[in-house]
Amino acid sequence: MIRIHPVLDHETVPEWFVGFLVFHELLHVVYPPETSGGRRLIHSPVLRKAERDHRDYVRSIDWERRNLHDLLRRCAR
Repeated sequence: MIRIHPVLDHETVPEWFVGFLVFHELLHVVYPPETSGGRRLIHSPVLRKAERDHRDYVRSIDWERRNLHDLLRRCAR
């Protein structure tokens, strides 16, 4: 089950960004966590590479970087 946080259900959050987040979460099914040196690696290099192949990767990461503060502030309310 993938749960989208209600703060992302807002007119200022682009649909393509939410689509990218769903894609990212589905990658966790394809590339489950690995254990390396006694640590659990949730975002393995192979998952990160697959994530970068998404057509909206660059603009999603950029949008998140520019808007994370506002999203977290809305979430705290």
